[in-house]
Amino acid sequence: MSNEFSGGIESLEVWKVARAFRNHISDLVNSFNEEEKYLLRFQLLKSTRAASSAIAEGYGRYQINERVHYCRIARGHLVEALDSLYIAVDEKYISDHTFNLYKKEYDHLIKLLNGYIGYLKKNEDPVMDDMDMIMEDGARYGEERDDGVE
Repeated sequence: MSNEFSGGIESLEVWKVARAFRNHISDLVNSFNEEEKYLLRFQLLKSTRAASSAIAEGYGRYQINERVHYCRIARGHLVEALDSLYIAVDEKYISDHTFNLYKKEYDHLIKLLNGYIGYLKKNEDPVMDDMDMIMEDGARYGEERDDGVE
């Protein structure tokens, strides 16, 4: 497995696209009427923020199965955001054209996320990389260190 941590979370394409989607949704909900600013607006912001946060949290995990788990959580939040977009178009808060633009962006993000999950699953035997050494400070738990520190 390549050292995907070398560039930080900012180097992960799926996170960058999730971040952009979250920001576009934030711009969109600012156009909603006052009542929806406290209902549907909250739901869309919450689900898109949770999606990018779950991708980030999984990225920081050592175990591949944990990374995949958090990506699946992110996917669930994205589907929730899509449902909220359907509500917005059904309630006439956004036009069909606007909905289709966001749906296209959503579809691209879901494909990237599924691709990332596939990539992770292909590499289920994690190897020690730079991030692991930073997180573990060299020695594994339960092993003696040779620098005199216990």
